[in-house]
Amino acid sequence: MREWSIALAALALAIPAWAQVEPAPGRPLRLAGEIADPPGAAPRRFVIDARLVEGDGPFQSRIEGWFASLEPVEAGAGEIEGTCVQERCAASVRLEPGELGLTGDFAGGGGGEAQAVLTDPWSDAPARAPSAVRLTPFGEEAPGLGRLAPRGSIGAHELTDLLAWTGVDLGFSNLDDREPDVRERRGLADWQLASGRAPSGLLLADDIEALRAEADAARRTAGWAPVPGAAWAPGYPAALLTPVAGQPGRFVSPDGQAELVWALDPPMDEDAWDALVKRETADREDDEDRGYTRVNDDFELTVTRGGQRLAFVWLNRPGGVARMAFRYPPDDEAFSRLEPVLIRTFRLPDDFGARE
Repeated sequence: MREWSIALAALALAIPAWAQVEPAPGRPLRLAGEIADPPGAAPRRFVIDARLVEGDGPFQSRIEGWFASLEPVEAGAGEIEGTCVQERCAASVRLEPGELGLTGDFAGGGGGEAQAVLTDPWSDAPARAPSAVRLTPFGEEAPGLGRLAPRGSIGAHELTDLLAWTGVDLGFSNLDDREPDVRERRGLADWQLASGRAPSGLLLADDIEALRAEADAARRTAGWAPVPGAAWAPGYPAALLTPVAGQPGRFVSPDGQAELVWALDPPMDEDAWDALVKRETADREDDEDRGYTRVNDDFELTVTRGGQRLAFVWLNRPGGVARMAFRYPPDDEAFSRLEPVLIRTFRLPDDFGARE
């Protein structure tokens, strides 16, 4: 392991707290809808927060965004997709009752009339005639829900981290930061539901503020602190773990049952990296609840072994293999809540430590 005294002054990148995220391309398409006679269990009222992006040919565009049921909320929320030719559009979203399709002249942003059809691939019932829909454009204020957060004010990375602190684990992703998409919106809807809010998945300003406050409270409880000399490491829970003298990057609990290690090892070539993954994923008789993911030069592994819960992350970069190792008693709730935090908040740019 490299000496921490290097402090990575030349390698460590200053990762900003949470800078503005460049908004995704496209023109906003925000519409409040009301279906006069909802087909089946389709929602009567809903909100669309989407974008119109360039299509495959002249006069064509695509709809990409999010759909949230307002009445009833039980109808669900999800990704809405569609295509338009000039102002004429056809879009669909998969909800709890089935797939809801919308057609009409609504690409112009001025709303108007549309038609809704609900299809259920598992039902033999004959299709109902289309229902009339009234679409009304809105700006920052989502009807019945509140003000939306400004575009670019929160990114996928920050939202993933906030949700991890509040107990919502979105799973692995090594994508660059961007505006929150389907993955993050589904996690947000889970948090909203657990918090007694409408599970819309919409980036509502009040909800984001409350989520940040909840995450901040969890950080304070954990005594979250920076790792000395390792600007690339997310941090450690100083209220639960204590630095080990003479061993930079290593932290243990007072009873020795939990341990966290942050380290930077020499970079690996492709063969060495493949060998590491093969070694760490090899079957062991005492392994339980094992799960792992490798995407390119990112690799994470979680397993219960020998009565301990283990969580590992390796990030192979030009500046070295940054790694995290965390062990704790599986029945310790305080530490188990930290496992997704330590994994999800650990990310580095692909060019970390690269020489110009």
